[in-house]
Amino acid sequence: MIRATQSQGGRTGAQTFQPQLWPDGSDGPAVPARNASTGPSPAGRRFSDPDTLSRIRPESLLAWLHPARDYLARRGMVLPGDGNGQAVDYARLAGVLMEPTADMPGELVESLHVILEIAEPAGMDAILEATAASGLTLAVGSDPAPADVAVQAWLLDRALVERLHVSLELTRPRSFQYFAAEADPLPAFVLPQAEQVAALEARLNDWYDARKRGRGARVFVFPQHGECWFLVRHGMPCRREGTMEDGQPGSVFYRPQKHDVLVYDPARGEMRLNCCGKSERAEFLKAFGLHLFRDERFFPGTAKYTLAPLVNDGRNCLACLDVPGIERVVLKEVEFFFPVKPRERVTRKSDDIFALLEKGRVEWPKPPGAITRATFEIKFTAAKKARRVTILPSNKALYGRDDDSLLVERWLAARKFIVEETDHEDATGLVE
Repeated sequence: MIRATQSQGGRTGAQTFQPQLWPDGSDGPAVPARNASTGPSPAGRRFSDPDTLSRIRPESLLAWLHPARDYLARRGMVLPGDGNGQAVDYARLAGVLMEPTADMPGELVESLHVILEIAEPAGMDAILEATAASGLTLAVGSDPAPADVAVQAWLLDRALVERLHVSLELTRPRSFQYFAAEADPLPAFVLPQAEQVAALEARLNDWYDARKRGRGARVFVFPQHGECWFLVRHGMPCRREGTMEDGQPGSVFYRPQKHDVLVYDPARGEMRLNCCGKSERAEFLKAFGLHLFRDERFFPGTAKYTLAPLVNDGRNCLACLDVPGIERVVLKEVEFFFPVKPRERVTRKSDDIFALLEKGRVEWPKPPGAITRATFEIKFTAAKKARRVTILPSNKALYGRDDDSLLVERWLAARKFIVEETDHEDATGLVE
């Protein structure tokens, strides 16, 4: 938690930055957001259809699979040789890709994952735009297949496709929890250099390896719109599943892959995270704090505040008769943040926000975790004028005067704006 005196200028020392990822100095090609109802396809599922594979240009398909020809041959899938007139057995190839084994070459696993994820209309549009901007030529007709476009682009410029895959991954609807830095003034943020990212990856690999998730974690840095996005790709605990191959039961043992997202807002000194659990979240906060700001405790790791009572209890959340020293509380300002493209931050100010709600002129966002800031006007019994208090989940409160904090904390606790210890995992700094 941070107790700070408010000022018109906000936090001092916060500096924006203008780092770029793409060679042309832009944030990269626009990637349409995924539909909220869709998610990543299990590895191999989309290529389990022979018709999908048959729409990839044969020369591109064979060039992509050539490095894994020995593995495919062991699985009974012999690739046609140059000029021997043999046709690709698409049904057999689909079966192999649909049921990967533990000895599948890492290069094929990696390319299969990326190509599968980006071989969809939104990904194809992004590839066509990016390759055109880069001067690359794809052999596409009037009705190209996304898988064909993805494979051709992978063969021409793997790094370009990987960057597009990262940007597409970042558009998935996610739940975020927010953690504000305690430093005041905020240190200037500088885009991490390669050696910082490598050190961060090394630390995360040690953490994942110690928890039986394997090594190989990667951190991708993606600056855009005044923020810095980090996509962390890592393994999960190994999984064994039953399979059927040639009519015979078997099993496949593999390590699933997962992507976590962290976003740092330099102007607000705020890190928002999407990841799987409390211990991993704590490690992210420490690791990124250390390697970005040389301070493991730069981002406090405990969620203290929630704005859920605004939605759950309505105007009743402003009750204060049970808190001696406070005469009245009015909700004066709220901020909503929607992180899915097109990202939007909306601020509503009024003499009484609940009056606007009651008249239908404002609606709470769905889910309520999109409420990222609330400002209350509190009239203290001993004060002539009301003063303002701003709450920003999950751990920051801004007071007009430091000595207001005791009464305000009592009121926040009474109205459930302070998260109980058992509720830290579900504190509503969350955005679905």
